[in-house]
Amino acid sequence: MYLNGLGTAKDVGEAIRLYERVAKLEFFAAIELARIYARGTAGQVDPKKALEWYSVAASFEGPEFDYDAVGAEFNEAKAYVEDHTDGPGDSV
Repeated sequence: MYLNGLGTAKDVGEAIRLYERVAKLEFFAAIELARIYARGTAGQVDPKKALEWYSVAASFEGPEFDYDAVGAEFNEAKAYVEDHTDGPGDSV
């Protein structure tokens, strides 16, 4: 709701805060956080955070989990990080 302003004012920061509260327990929150950081919805693309949340999302099992889509998004974020860093610990 907060992420897209559905039924309330759009507030990406509040959406992130709420997703982070449940992301380690629920697939949808983890994948949404990964996508927020991968797409720059919070104002800036952050592929490293995206990778962290894609990894959390990949740890879930169940009918809502789309292995192909998450795997493709994870690989895209991973490639971006590898292409834009000089070594371990470098920022993008």
